[in-house]
Amino acid sequence: MYVELHTARLVLRPIGLNDFKTAHKYAADPDLTKYMLYLPDKTEADTLNFLLFAENEWKKINPDDFEFAICCNGAHIIGGINLAHIGNDIYEMGWIIDKPYHGNGYCTEAAKEVVLFAKSLGANKIIAQ
Repeated sequence: MYVELHTARLVLRPIGLNDFKTAHKYAADPDLTKYMLYLPDKTEADTLNFLLFAENEWKKINPDDFEFAICCNGAHIIGGINLAHIGNDIYEMGWIIDKPYHGNGYCTEAAKEVVLFAKSLGANKIIAQ
């Protein structure tokens, strides 16, 4: 499955191995990830394993986990946002934005679009941690 979502300023597209350099930069940052459940990535192998998992999920006809790269100004990746199917009509969402892009409303903009996508999948409840 391939899904690409668009907002006024952003493109949300499947994240993958080609995004390693940028994704590892923010996923390994202890300041950015201090409140996240599964981060920081302590090694490059951690990030590679995550990206491989994300690519494999996107290859499924009906993924349970949608890992999007948040792209601004064309293809420039500024972070990531996830939507995970956790049971029946319940989904969980999480996100991360690299430090230089904080305070611009990018997470809010991306999250609103992902909520619409979740509803199109049949979501009746969406949680974020």
